[in-house]
Amino acid sequence: MNETLELSFFETPVTIHCESEYTREVLLHMYAAFVVSEHAGAAKLVYTVGGGENGKEFYARRGDEFDLTTERVAQFMYRIEKDLTIQWEYARSDLYFLHASALDFGSGVVLLAGRSGNGKSTTCWAMTHNGFGYLSDELSPVDLESMRVHPFPHSLCLKSHPPAGYELPDTIIDTGPTLHVATCDMAGPVINEPRPLRAVLFVQYDPELEKPILSPLSTAAAATNLFTHALNPLAHPNDGLAAAAEIVKPLACAELRTAGLDDTCELVWQFVREI
Repeated sequence: MNETLELSFFETPVTIHCESEYTREVLLHMYAAFVVSEHAGAAKLVYTVGGGENGKEFYARRGDEFDLTTERVAQFMYRIEKDLTIQWEYARSDLYFLHASALDFGSGVVLLAGRSGNGKSTTCWAMTHNGFGYLSDELSPVDLESMRVHPFPHSLCLKSHPPAGYELPDTIIDTGPTLHVATCDMAGPVINEPRPLRAVLFVQYDPELEKPILSPLSTAAAATNLFTHALNPLAHPNDGLAAAAEIVKPLACAELRTAGLDDTCELVWQFVREI
């Protein structure tokens, strides 16, 4: 087979030629929210992908610049998105790309930033069950002029099954190291337009806590923390630190030590209601 997917990410057109049905299904699971009927002009990024059927290796190529062959679907999904992310950063250097989840609470967006393994995606999944809209679970580009967060509603990616009450649907892609939930299976609304940034929470999971804790941060501390989660700081003046300070200046910022998803979601709601 040879079917083509046309997608648009941050106004960057992408064409993917799929030479196997399985790779097409995987990419649709990941990026269904970005599919367009056609591009106004030629795509800036063109990939050819295939494999994954009858024991065949996965492959993905983008001209002479990207060439992947792997036996694992997890590696295929990770490397494709990594290459795409780098290309988006080049194409949209006006945006400040952050490694953070983004959730809408009606009057704006709250970002969840934190190191890998600290429970951002699990907290994000729980919050979509408790009235928050889904923009992204890991990539949040901020427009520095409008201070709006661009949505990146790809499939939500978790590293383990969440606790009871927040079970995953049967339609997930389970790669072994990762679990992927398609946007059509999200518990809350999926947001497809930029939304104003109102708050940043720096997430840290603490298994010793019985109740979650929110600790307000100063502007200086928040800017320093946010800077560590920037993906393209060198694309901005002063290596991006000034941009991080500008982003957090008008925001409510705090450290969130999570413990129990129900209690954590309620505490976050209390926090954003006071903004």
